[in-house]
Amino acid sequence: MPKNRRNTEGVNRKISSRCCRREHQFCFRFYRDRKNRAFSSHIYDNTHLKSVDRVLDMCQKERATTYINAIGGQELYDKNHFKTHDIDLFFLKTHFTPYLQGKNEFIAGLSIIDVMMFNAPENIREMLKNYQLI
Repeated sequence: MPKNRRNTEGVNRKISSRCCRREHQFCFRFYRDRKNRAFSSHIYDNTHLKSVDRVLDMCQKERATTYINAIGGQELYDKNHFKTHDIDLFFLKTHFTPYLQGKNEFIAGLSIIDVMMFNAPENIREMLKNYQLI
């Protein structure tokens, strides 16, 4: 292992964290959202936990009775498991109207970054209202 690999990894984490923070700041300013955001690892001190245990820990610390996750989480999280912890689990399913994606045919379900690249802020705000909790 290179002598300075540890330092390089630390620098990479800092750069990654900084980029992620800037991306979030941009997104929330874009949508005129004035709420404060923070990394869960800075608030809950639960980085030793992984996956569902980490989410449940955050919910319990917040005394949450409901947790809403992106639709892709259906493969990771089980509603019955959350229910045993007195937490209702829902998945957010968006229904975006097809929009132009450059010269390509519309592909549904891409990231919010794709939506932002090809739509005006006022259109995106309307698109975000079109969802279903399952």
